Amino acid sequence: MTTDIVAESDRLILRPWGPDELSVLHGILSHAETMKQWPAPLSDAYIKSWHDWAQELWAERKLGRWALVRKSDGAVIGDCGLVPMELQGSAYTDLGYIVHADHHGQGYGEEAARAILAVGRARADIDPLVIHMAEDHLRSKRVAEKLGFVENFRFVHPENAGKTHIVFTDGLTAIPR
Repeated sequence: MTTDIVAESDRLILRPWGPDELSVLHGILSHAETMKQWPAPLSDAYIKSWHDWAQELWAERKLGRWALVRKSDGAVIGDCGLVPMELQGSAYTDLGYIVHADHHGQGYGEEAARAILAVGRARADIDPLVIHMAEDHLRSKRVAEKLGFVENFRFVHPENAGKTHIVFTDGLTAIPR
């Protein structure tokens, strides 16, 4: 565990993943119901690379995927963050959030996303913010809309079983089509 805090909200703390938290991350990313919008729950090797990547991005740029911690009991209930990505030949920063299925429907996704958005908007050194998800991921779509993001375009995601994904922007970011 790390004591660095990226952001806080009323109920949540967002902080970098610690080097000893691979098993905690595994419990989220390998959970079938939590990962139902992905092609499959993530493999052990993929989760290890995700964990390593998150730590590298934090060390290099203070970006990455972070542990989503509930303040009331210290439980890690998800994974979230800001990561660089490329879409249609342009650089963007993806605002992402995964809340363990045991905690769905309690507003944690939106609360985490609002905290992440505040971090992203405060940074002048990152690319424009986007949020993307599979088009049938209605919970995630609602979170993006509640944040004021608007649908920009759709694309077939080659790494997500050919599912169509929706890319949302903050209304200020233009993505060339």
